[in-house]
Amino acid sequence: MQWKIWCEDKTGIVCIHNKGYLTNDDFKKQVIEASACMSEHGSKLVLVDYRVLSSEINIFNIYDLPIFYKEIQFPIGARVAFLTSDELSVTQKEHFEFFETVCVNTGYNVKLFKDEDAARKWLSET
Repeated sequence: MQWKIWCEDKTGIVCIHNKGYLTNDDFKKQVIEASACMSEHGSKLVLVDYRVLSSEINIFNIYDLPIFYKEIQFPIGARVAFLTSDELSVTQKEHFEFFETVCVNTGYNVKLFKDEDAARKWLSET
């Protein structure tokens, strides 16, 4: 799995761009790196690009992710926009939607988008 994490100077958005095959361990590493980048730049806005991605994260791992967020003290007040592909399988779509629901139900402000402009607009509405 390849990814890049950076903070945009102009917007203060921490961006995560992914390419390749994502495992549960990769996802956790990204969250840790993104959290450090957020802290370093004083940002609570995250844009995660999963439009070019394959994944093996299963439904049980998704359910446990908010517990992991609490363990690493990922900021509860953060807004995290996930960009997903129009070409998701039914299972992938269901997994992303389940992820969004689990996060929201545990106090994390996560939202799925297919359009980057809409995601950025939502992030700017803080």
